[in-house]
Amino acid sequence: MHGGLLGRSGLDDAVMAEHGIGAIDLLVLNLYPFESVTAQADCTLADAVENIDIGGPAMLRSAAKNFARVAVATDPSQYAELLASLEANNGQLTAATRFAFSVAAFNRVAQYDAAISNYLSAVTATDAAVPALSLITI
Repeated sequence: MHGGLLGRSGLDDAVMAEHGIGAIDLLVLNLYPFESVTAQADCTLADAVENIDIGGPAMLRSAAKNFARVAVATDPSQYAELLASLEANNGQLTAATRFAFSVAAFNRVAQYDAAISNYLSAVTATDAAVPALSLITI
């Protein structure tokens, strides 16, 4: 069963209605500010890790995957274009616009994941030292 962001028009409508799941047709989501936090000279590893968004990328991927029905915006710089497109099309977004925003969302998630990977790859074992975990046997 799919619902919310992944609900497919014409395929999941009845199941969604049966379970009271509303369709989401627009997701506006800004990821945690990992890049700007880690760009600060005083950023600690703990600060960086705290600013890794976990659920946001999954939601962006879900919305972007379902571009046939869902539009997704990932940055405030897109809002004006989104609003202009809605106004020009009687509150609807064209398939081309939804697809373009989908591609932008996948690009944003890839950029975000690369920033995290690059940052963590540069961390030394000393920087990442955490207390050893002790196993408790019962």
